[in-house]
Amino acid sequence: MQLLLPELYLSERGMIDNNVDYKKLSPIIELIQDIYVHPALGTDLFNEIITQSVPPASSLTSDNKFLLDNHILKMMLAYVNVEAPLNFKFRFMNRGLVNLTDDKTQAIDDSNIRYFTESWTQKAQTYKDRMIKYIEANPSKYAAYFTNSTTDDLQPEKQAYKVDLYLPEIKPKESRF
Repeated sequence: MQLLLPELYLSERGMIDNNVDYKKLSPIIELIQDIYVHPALGTDLFNEIITQSVPPASSLTSDNKFLLDNHILKMMLAYVNVEAPLNFKFRFMNRGLVNLTDDKTQAIDDSNIRYFTESWTQKAQTYKDRMIKYIEANPSKYAAYFTNSTTDDLQPEKQAYKVDLYLPEIKPKESRF
């Protein structure tokens, strides 16, 4: 799959240190495209942008380039900060799932990782919400968002936030009669 988030963009704007191998981030970026970007854009617009962004002769339309540069990449960068911490903290090895540590660094505890990822999840959802609002405000520029061709396609999400709803159990009042 063509990755939309370039290594240079990630190293210049992201929180990932330059000593991290981009090859280790590639599966995370592909995951982000699959579970966050694709559903947000819908299949037709997602495939259009993927097809147009194939190097070396990228043929992105000016509208899709604007969407990619100003919305998609910012959202993806935030989601890298959500998905990467646990992927770098743990690794599957012959003896099972292990916690990676280094003598020269001190890993943060799980509660701080949770705080960090929750904070970045909110930022990523904000970028996603802005992107959806921008696309919906410009239907003539992004017709593929509104016209997915078949029922097999992912229909675009219309909102970025997914909130669990808690409904407490309400006990009926006792009758006096």
